Amino acid sequence: QSAAHTSATTKQQQVSMGFTVFAVKINEVDTKVERTCGISHEFVVYRLTVQHETRKWILEKRYSDFLKFEKELRHRFWYMDIPKLPPKKFFFNYDQAFLESRKKELEKFMRDLLKTSCW
Repeated sequence: QSAAHTSATTKQQQVSMGFTVFAVKINEVDTKVERTCGISHEFVVYRLTVQHETRKWILEKRYSDFLKFEKELRHRFWYMDIPKLPPKKFFFNYDQAFLESRKKELEKFMRDLLKTSCW
């Protein structure tokens, strides 16, 4: 096979697979404290790395950012099968075992989302 044929085949495979040419990983989960009007508020931040070929983006997102993102996707792409986020937990959400489990669930959400074709 020629190099041009191989390149064309690879591009066709990437197009037909949705956005799976991106890699998403949550590298770290951190707890931060924010002070507003003299009141301290603790929250969790997920540090994501998104990579495509040689380009890399590092993001910090809270669970609420994922919720807003999912809501917007469902609104704009109501006809598509959008993966579901893990449910919100209101109590004991700073437990290390819970945070590790949530990290894996959020990574799966992002990977499943990127596998969705026809965006």
